Amino acid sequence: MSLTLKQKARETRILAAEARAHEANASAYRRKWEESQEELRQKRRPSKGAGAVEAALLESTAKLSY
Repeated sequence: MSLTLKQKARETRILAAEARAHEANASAYRRKWEESQEELRQKRRPSKGAGAVEAALLESTAKLSY
């Protein structure tokens, strides 16, 4: 059974909408991943002695208390 022109157009619109939704989700996940990577980089940087470790612990504890 072949599709009519209207059916083909409808199918194309549906597929395009699904592709846009997929891209939006991928962008959101990518953005969250990049933010988490930046947080990890920020946590790794101040590792110069016990004071930096203590500061990192205080910072992570403060985040948990919210």
